[in-house]
Amino acid sequence: MPRPQKQGEDKRDYSIEIRVTFAEKTAIQIAAKDSRLTVSDFARARLIEAKPLRHVPNADRELLLKHLAETNKQGSNLNQIARVLNMEGNSKVVSQQLMKSIETAIAKYEEAHNTLMELLVW
Repeated sequence: MPRPQKQGEDKRDYSIEIRVTFAEKTAIQIAAKDSRLTVSDFARARLIEAKPLRHVPNADRELLLKHLAETNKQGSNLNQIARVLNMEGNSKVVSQQLMKSIETAIAKYEEAHNTLMELLVW
């Protein structure tokens, strides 16, 4: 599903182009990165003291977000397995040991997911 389009005051229809040297461009990009902002948000904040729309995640946060995405995929897979196993007729075929393994996997997934969520809180 695409991101909803911005309306009214939040919609940015205009751009400003400025000419800078390579060194100036590099300095601006580094300053924006150090501030964890996009170049546009950094320039906007410096020029008119506008509040940034978002912060660019640092390397640690980016890694945590990738791990969170992976744990979400694993959780989806576990959910699909549980759905099949809980269907009528399949419960007699599933051994106690297999069910215990699945419950353990779900518990470990929930623990990892909760830990990542705690680490991602700003």
